[in-house]
Amino acid sequence: METYIEELRRRVERAWGREVTTPSSINDLLRDIKAKTGNSLSQSTIKRVWGLVTWRPQSSGTTLEILATYAGYAGWKAFCEAMDGRNSSDFIGKALHSSEIASGTMVCLSWQPDRTCRLRYDGEQMFTVMEHTNSKLQVGARLRMTTIADGCPLIVDELWLPGEDTPQAYIAGKTNGVKIESVN
Repeated sequence: METYIEELRRRVERAWGREVTTPSSINDLLRDIKAKTGNSLSQSTIKRVWGLVTWRPQSSGTTLEILATYAGYAGWKAFCEAMDGRNSSDFIGKALHSSEIASGTMVCLSWQPDRTCRLRYDGEQMFTVMEHTNSKLQVGARLRMTTIADGCPLIVDELWLPGEDTPQAYIAGKTNGVKIESVN
């Protein structure tokens, strides 16, 4: 369920066109939700759903229904069906699977606002950052990931920064996804 709520947050932000990070952004989102759905949510509800407060009980069905409707679904059930792959209208477009890439292949990605990254595939789901512009990635960083889906957030299972022994998770393009610019 938590994975579904994380994805719902991303899709609400994508529908709105902004990230929810500050009290003023929450208030702006609440006004837009009210204008587009006719339903009201509280600022504390949005803070809980987005994990901006430490106390986080299970989200109510009504809250999830309103947010799913705002994100463009018929409701929470339709959103869950799309997440389960039962809704063909939720096709994500082209995807690059690491199992289908030859070692040495270069993959160029971009995401908003003006970030780019060139990765070299090293085999066994591992990529190395060769170049980047305006991202938190570093040249020489190693990334383990299975799939890069055009238009979706880039989910890095393990990121090893140069000189560090402990991997961390990393997501790029949380709001609008990444674009696969080239593969060669």
